[in-house]
Amino acid sequence: MKHVKSLPLVLAALIQFAPISRVLLPAARFAGPLAAWVRMAAAFTVSLGALHAQSGASSVTITSSTSATGTVGKAFSYTVRTRYEVGDVTWVPASSQDRLPPGLAPTVGSPFIRGTPTEAGVFNVIVTAYEFRLSSGLGNSNPTASAKLTITVSGATVAVSIVTQPNDVTVTEGDTTTLTVGATGSPLQFQWYSGTQAISGQTSSNLTLANITPAQAGVYHVTVGNTLGTLTSRDATVTVNPKIVAPLITTQPTSLTVNEGDPAKFTLIATGTDPLTYQWFLGTNLLVGETLPTLSILSSGLTNAGSYTVTVSNLAGQISSLPALLTVIPKTVVVPTFTNSSPNLSFDFIQFEFPVQARVAYVVEATTNLELTNSWTVITNVPAQAALSNAIISVPTTGASSFFRSRSLP
Repeated sequence: MKHVKSLPLVLAALIQFAPISRVLLPAARFAGPLAAWVRMAAAFTVSLGALHAQSGASSVTITSSTSATGTVGKAFSYTVRTRYEVGDVTWVPASSQDRLPPGLAPTVGSPFIRGTPTEAGVFNVIVTAYEFRLSSGLGNSNPTASAKLTITVSGATVAVSIVTQPNDVTVTEGDTTTLTVGATGSPLQFQWYSGTQAISGQTSSNLTLANITPAQAGVYHVTVGNTLGTLTSRDATVTVNPKIVAPLITTQPTSLTVNEGDPAKFTLIATGTDPLTYQWFLGTNLLVGETLPTLSILSSGLTNAGSYTVTVSNLAGQISSLPALLTVIPKTVVVPTFTNSSPNLSFDFIQFEFPVQARVAYVVEATTNLELTNSWTVITNVPAQAALSNAIISVPTTGASSFFRSRSLP
């Protein structure tokens, strides 16, 4: 019973001696019955709660760097170093998503993580140093120290090659367009330029110009590079057309009333993206050649009376005006009465006078035979006057009987 009570003390003393013995004694000398007895004692002691290996008297700690870097396709080696010599080194995930880079693994029976990475990325693991060789049985080996290790694997560097150049584009103001470059190599770094000016933040293979304005029209290119060199793409020209605005009539043509023979003019004002095209109609009849904002009629006739409309068109659409009515007042046929007519024998001419209506032209004709309807000849024209007045006509005498008449012109 005395031996049983003193057993924990003996085991504790052996554990305190174990780290020193690992440093001073060769591994071969520590592989005999004494070593096995010590391992068993350590396991037994831990099971009794008398000593915890991580915080035990051995004071073994991991001193190697907590980070390492590698490159895809290149050999990688990392050594878990401790303050004192330890046995095997293993790793466990830091979380359910953490893992060693594909292509790497711990080397059994040594403190190494080695291999050739096949995937780029950042990988987090926990490395653990053990007191004894795991080959002796995990039950006889307790972790002495653990530490987080971050392994960053970069992609293999491959020379840059541009396989697809950015294309020229033509867009309408307010639209969105994207310039794209296709490149191979690893890793790739992009920088887009407008002219010679680098565009801040545009460092991907695509350049998107949203809600584009005319000020963004111009020449663009991109550089693609890595540590092996940089290539520059062709210049891509971005053309920005003005936004197409549909026609809008701001001033409608107005109805008119004119006398027969008077001029008439219809005018329409419209806005919209040029070019604007116009077409006038009289009723449903297209007026050939009338393709201006203004429709002018030099002399209104009864056939010009009616409803006029005009259509305005551009690339965005078409709009029709409201109808404008042209009313033509026909001329009154005036049969003038000659007055104050009397022969003047001293000068051999006859003079007569008749009233004329404003804005009405007349013609004076004569004949010597009333029975011949086609025998009338024009002897003078009376142009239209601005106001009511009288026309005075002097006609030389011929010695024969003559008949005179006046009539208004249409």
